Amino acid sequence: DYSVDTEMMVHVADAAGVIARYQGLRRYLALVKTPASIRVVRVLYGEETLHEQDARWPEHEFHRIRIETAGTQVRFLVDGTEIFVWKEEVLTCGGVGFLVENGVAGIRSLEVRGDINTAG
Repeated sequence: DYSVDTEMMVHVADAAGVIARYQGLRRYLALVKTPASIRVVRVLYGEETLHEQDARWPEHEFHRIRIETAGTQVRFLVDGTEIFVWKEEVLTCGGVGFLVENGVAGIRSLEVRGDINTAG
């Protein structure tokens, strides 16, 4: 169980985001920013969009991205607001990371903490 918290800015990229429960290039969960939306994706030998909502950010604006994992529960937050909760029973452990597709992302901070309590 852990949380990963970062401040991210997306520069002219097709997509950029934060990865949790990384178990390889084809096994992870991610909170991904595209030019028009924010998406929660599950990659398990193929990509599945679990949640998507409109989100148009100015190109040079930082936003706080946070993923919290506790048991099978995974919470996805943007700027302190929960946007989606997922029950994950396959990807129950793994590392953290970043992804950038065809562009540049700025990272101002990164904090990973273990043994979190997502109940409150």
